[in-house]
Amino acid sequence: MPGRTSRSRFTTPAVRPPPVGERPHNPAVARHARAALTPNTLPRTAAAPASAARTPAGQEWSALTDLPTGTFAGIAAVDDGTLYAGLGEAPGGQWSGAFSAYDPGTATWRALTAPATKRLGPAYGFIRGKLYVTGGRDASGAPIAGGEVYDPVTDTWSQIADAPKAYGAAGSVVLGDRLYVIGGCDRINCGSADVQVYDPATDTWSAGKPYPEPISYPVCGVADGVAHCAGGAYEPDGHSPQATDHAYALDRASGTWHRVADAPADVWGATGTAADGQLLVAGGFEVSAGALTNEAHAYDPATDTWSALPNLAEPVLGAQSAPGWFAIGGMDAYSVPQQAVRELPGWDQAHGDVPWLAESAGKLTVEAHGSARIRLTLDAGAMTAADAGAHRAALVVDTDTPYGAVSLPVAMTVVPCVAGVN
Repeated sequence: MPGRTSRSRFTTPAVRPPPVGERPHNPAVARHARAALTPNTLPRTAAAPASAARTPAGQEWSALTDLPTGTFAGIAAVDDGTLYAGLGEAPGGQWSGAFSAYDPGTATWRALTAPATKRLGPAYGFIRGKLYVTGGRDASGAPIAGGEVYDPVTDTWSQIADAPKAYGAAGSVVLGDRLYVIGGCDRINCGSADVQVYDPATDTWSAGKPYPEPISYPVCGVADGVAHCAGGAYEPDGHSPQATDHAYALDRASGTWHRVADAPADVWGATGTAADGQLLVAGGFEVSAGALTNEAHAYDPATDTWSALPNLAEPVLGAQSAPGWFAIGGMDAYSVPQQAVRELPGWDQAHGDVPWLAESAGKLTVEAHGSARIRLTLDAGAMTAADAGAHRAALVVDTDTPYGAVSLPVAMTVVPCVAGVN
């Protein structure tokens, strides 16, 4: 993980000025004020920043080729080494149907078939080589119940079953070959505790265990087979938005959510993903500061702690992320959807290792209609009494076939040693 260095923070005028001082991050923090920004009322105009954000020395994000057009609250996903991006809002307040794939060999974007429906803030994820996109809001602000699935092999889209409840700006993760849609906004209220689960094998929806609090615009991802969400906002109709720094993990054994370490700030509309066994979060609107931020952090489930990562060059709202770590588009302080594509190298694995779990083979060849056996070793030898309790991970099997990864949950319970007992 990138190391920490000291950095100063600097701000521009905000609704409520953020604190000033030193923080153990690098590079400099930038915050830009926005006028009356809430999850329910995304403005088309905003207060201009008093000064431009600086690109800090030692910036570790690198620039890739810009998107063909700017996008806000769209989609971004990686599958089989290909980065896909599109949808959302384009400059001029127009909903975009653009959908493209990035070729790292030529550093160019290739236009793909557009989906039938334009969406702002949909839920999405790859399952067994196909991209599922559902929900979001249409240009009138109404939530969309319908969804589509994209097949990269044929470059075609097909309809899928409507969700029982229509939401935009929900969190989403893929877990056990199912798409989880977490919270979201309806036409009037932003923030729901609903969890809806789509199973592509049967083209059906079911209800998951509710999220612990009503939420919209969270960052969600799957770190080592466990779904995590952080941040977001709740804004009932006619009320002020209530952002949160709370973070939760989904216990697959019980199907319930449990609280983990709070995020460093109460941010909604951040961009994020999961890679290398950690949840990654950057940018968004920090309600306690009343401004956009460019700060970036990683949550490590193994230690239940957050750490600082190199900041984005500019504050941004509603960018999209994919393992890589790619941060794509988003809206700047002037409410203009951006074309910029940034990459923070080193965060390119959707999964990471845990020290107490080892497997007998790192690579297997399975013949058609065949099977293979692998031995797992669970080792608590390096743990102490402080580590007592349940430890959960997953054995994730990736393939070089058109099929997606298979995740097998693994659990170990550590019991403290009793004096005099071996």
